[in-house]
Amino acid sequence: MSLPPTNGLMAQRQRQRTPSRPKKQPVFFTDQRIILLAVVSIVLFGAIWVVTRPQPGVHVASGNGARAAGDYERAIAEYNRALQLDPQFVDAYHQRGLMYYQQADYVSALADLSRALELAPQNASIYASRALTYTAQGDLAAAIADATKGIELDPTNAPSYYARGRAYITSAEFEKAEADLRRAVELDASQADYHFWLGEAYYHLTRYAEALESYRQYVSMAGSNDYVARRIGELERRVGG
Repeated sequence: MSLPPTNGLMAQRQRQRTPSRPKKQPVFFTDQRIILLAVVSIVLFGAIWVVTRPQPGVHVASGNGARAAGDYERAIAEYNRALQLDPQFVDAYHQRGLMYYQQADYVSALADLSRALELAPQNASIYASRALTYTAQGDLAAAIADATKGIELDPTNAPSYYARGRAYITSAEFEKAEADLRRAVELDASQADYHFWLGEAYYHLTRYAEALESYRQYVSMAGSNDYVARRIGELERRVGG
């Protein structure tokens, strides 16, 4: 006959039958996970904000499109918005300056273009734009100086040759104008205005066949107008073609 188990043996068997409880995680481990998740969320949100926030260049591009469509009011608004986002965004000053130039607001144009040059003094194209504005104002010495500076900064900058050629046309220095405008066309033949003003230089130098060719090239790119049509008609009579 077996003896009943002792209390010690019964306690041991009871412990074997009772499943062990999982150890409770320290509180600091849960806190670390929460902090990690928060950091990851902040980083991801920051990345999304950087990607999706408005960019000044987008507004400048929109302004250029509006300007090309003749919607000058919206163009100015877009350039202004770009400068609100970044008060030192050079291209916004440059393009808004050109916008004012097109509207014959030369004081505002010079203010913007001069500010652009303060921020980007090595930009040849901005010198060219300011040179055109000076020419429109009648300050030919300043125009030639600015365009020449643009050429010094970048001898391949077509707008600088074009701007100086325009100033020489206005000052009736047609040989100098022809040299600069011909160089502008050599560097960038895609600009219709370059061909037109080269035609003007040739015309005043009585190089009529070359003038006729330049005017025709202009028409093929930009279409005709009364002035150009009269010029072409006259030159066709002169050169017989």
